[in-house]
Amino acid sequence: MTYQTWITLLVRLTLGLVFLALGINKLTSYSTTVSMIADGFKTSWLPMFLVYPFSFILPFWETLTGVSLLLGFRYRLTLGITGILLALLTFGVTVKNMGDTVPHNLIFVLVVLVGLHFSDHNRFAVGKASGASGG
Repeated sequence: MTYQTWITLLVRLTLGLVFLALGINKLTSYSTTVSMIADGFKTSWLPMFLVYPFSFILPFWETLTGVSLLLGFRYRLTLGITGILLALLTFGVTVKNMGDTVPHNLIFVLVVLVGLHFSDHNRFAVGKASGASGG
């Protein structure tokens, strides 16, 4: 295995486990999570008609993202969707004036970019034709 393959695998496993754990944690206390997310934005300028649907979807989105990354399923697409999720989460913490969280999210964005850069070396993925690169 090349070092690019190892990097891709490490990105997949790390991001996959992080998002899977975040999603499962939110799902195990789903109603509390939805309320906490929504309540956190009540004093912000962000309209609640956007906050409520996001707070309902987020636990499932994170869990599905984690599973997809761990399996390597549709890897580039999953990384792109992960980037969108991170952009939305970063926007949200910025709206809530939680600037200290932004750098942490941006580190995850950099990891996604590394994953995209090395995505041609994705191996051991579910649903991938043998000998094919990328995903």
